[in-house]
Amino acid sequence: MDLRKEFKNLLKDFEGVGRWVVLRKFSKEYSENWKPETREPVGGPAYVYTEEVVETYSMPIVTRSVINTQGAEIEVPGIFDQNYIKFYFEHTIDIKMGDEIFELDYAEKNKPTVVYDDEEVDVNAGKVKPSMRYKVQKVDPMRFDGGRIEFKIAYAYKTVLR
Repeated sequence: MDLRKEFKNLLKDFEGVGRWVVLRKFSKEYSENWKPETREPVGGPAYVYTEEVVETYSMPIVTRSVINTQGAEIEVPGIFDQNYIKFYFEHTIDIKMGDEIFELDYAEKNKPTVVYDDEEVDVNAGKVKPSMRYKVQKVDPMRFDGGRIEFKIAYAYKTVLR
């Protein structure tokens, strides 16, 4: 079984459960917004970034029950928090902690064009604006026989979109 092929089929072909998101990948280079005097960004992100529209599958992170012999609070199994989501990506996607994922309100199979001005939005023409932002907290490469990466899981939390 080729898990890479199966994952691609899940996203695109047979199952078609994938959806489009914007992946914002940050570099280690400071952007023009970085102010060394105050050691903070002003007017935008601190680091230079690139954006890519990619297909993913996602689901909320579900809690598991935790039993503590000390009598501490026990989490109820099956409860999930909409602020934390797992995103599944193909093995070729370069994603790391600190990157951002933007949801798109778009449910078509064709790759959309991302716009940032409300006046340019036209869902029928595939022009959509990001609607929700998630910050990547952790990335796990999922490996199979021989250590080959089959797909990646990015754990992310919702942040304020300005």
